[in-house]
Amino acid sequence: MKVIFEDEKMIIVEKDPGELTQSGKVSEPDLISRLQVMRKQRKEPPFIAVLNRLDRPVGGLVLFAKDSKTTARLTEQMKAGRIHKTYETWVMKVGNTATETEAGRLEDFLLKDGRTNKSAVVPEGTKDAKKAILEYKVLKRAHDAAGHELLLLRIHLLTGRHHQIRAQLSSRGFVILGDSKYLDDARKSGADASQSAGTSNARGEVKQSAGASDAGMPGIPQLRRGQIALYSVELTIGEGTKQERSFNIKWDGENWTF
Repeated sequence: MKVIFEDEKMIIVEKDPGELTQSGKVSEPDLISRLQVMRKQRKEPPFIAVLNRLDRPVGGLVLFAKDSKTTARLTEQMKAGRIHKTYETWVMKVGNTATETEAGRLEDFLLKDGRTNKSAVVPEGTKDAKKAILEYKVLKRAHDAAGHELLLLRIHLLTGRHHQIRAQLSSRGFVILGDSKYLDDARKSGADASQSAGTSNARGEVKQSAGASDAGMPGIPQLRRGQIALYSVELTIGEGTKQERSFNIKWDGENWTF
């Protein structure tokens, strides 16, 4: 965990892939507990509220509020779509039927399955399904040694649903590199199981074909196979007050800039 920005209202940190945003288990350290300890050591109120949870494999920016009033204001901005979050990730095209344009918008309805901890695209009107919208742009194309097509995507989330990026992409025949959880979904959507993007071992992990080395994949620090990175955040603090300030925090290839 690295603190990127802090003022009297909020803290923004860079979460490493593998770190937990919020655990719920005393035995597992997470960002919330670490920030609470940090504030106690400073003799500050230990209040801390997370505004955007990132899944364990995801790296990038996480926003925390230091008081209940800031929490309420920023949560309202988040729900209204006034906090813009942009992600980057490498994906593999699975099967011949998976197609994409250089940029586009995906709109679906997602349903979370609590038993499998996965989300799936379902027809509109399905009970408990939630609308999911994202916009994407292809930044780079490559191939691995076996000829599988790889794409580096920049993704702007307009909604924040459970496993939204993974579920929406897999429904169109694309899988995040190394993501065994949604590989079968992408295969089915790609309708070409004979041209699999990888093979599963006994533990269900994906073994990618040779090539597409991590070192050759540009992105924010530690962007690797099987990971998504929260690349930039645009937000306004103190909206509608004299203390109103706007931020656009972004990775420029070497450092976080404001």
